[in-house]
Amino acid sequence: MSVEFHDSGIRQTRSEPSIGEVRHQLETPNGKKMRVTIYNKSSSWPKPCAITYVENGPNHIRVPGTTTQLYAAAKELIQDEATVMGGDILYMLSTESEEMKRWALGPGMELFRWDKTPQEIPSGRMRLSTYISPRNLEQ
Repeated sequence: MSVEFHDSGIRQTRSEPSIGEVRHQLETPNGKKMRVTIYNKSSSWPKPCAITYVENGPNHIRVPGTTTQLYAAAKELIQDEATVMGGDILYMLSTESEEMKRWALGPGMELFRWDKTPQEIPSGRMRLSTYISPRNLEQ
């Protein structure tokens, strides 16, 4: 497991709990947490993909802009993993939260440039996806 700190104060840990899986834990100074799981292609996943899970810790203090800051850090680390893997990673966001739906279609759209129109499924859950490409190593 490795631990890093971003300039923004976000703490990041990285682990590999099983073969073909990389897990990052991000935590902001105000107690908001995100788990980013990246699956390498396997029989279960035909292409590398990433998913996120966000929660507010017990001592979370609401600070405007924290969600965008956390997702921007997640996008960067997915891009880093895409660079290591040598190809695009499909990032999928799924939420039932009305607040997160609004974020995904506003600041989230600017950050991720979702590939398609969001899918609304009967449970009220919204799904969005985009491919995150490796960094251009020549720059």
